[in-house]
Parts: sequence; C-alpha cells; structure tokens
Amino acid sequence: MTYEIIISGMICSGCINAIKMAITTADKDSVIKEIKIGKVIVESSSIDKIKNSISLYGYKIERIVEKL
Repeated sequence: MTYEIIISGMICSGCINAIKMAITTADKDSVIKEIKIGKVIVESSSIDKIKNSISLYGYKIERIVEKL
C-alpha cells in the first residue's frame, strides 16, 4: 500500500535523512517514493511500524493518507 505521511518538525536535509532512517529501520522492504520537508510518500505493508519509528525519532505525524 502507498501512503502519504505529513510530518511536522522537519526543517532541513538532516531531518529528511532522519525520516529515511526511521522508515528503513522500521520496514526494510519499504520503498520511499518521494520525500521532502514536511512530507513523505512511502510504499509499505507496515505503516504502524513506520508511524511508531517516526515518532521515536522525535517527529510528529500530522496526517496519513492512503494513496490509491
């Protein structure tokens, strides 16, 4: 499934790298389709693990939208 995750607290390229690490740590089979400050689009079967991992890295998820 593909998800658009809106994240607050991302302000720089270091934040983008941290979010990439959070996602790949939570789900090694995930595919990041797009990532920019404030938003990531990811294909994953483990969205709950990704959500928890992003929170553990200190970022707040504002919204998750399932993409068709």
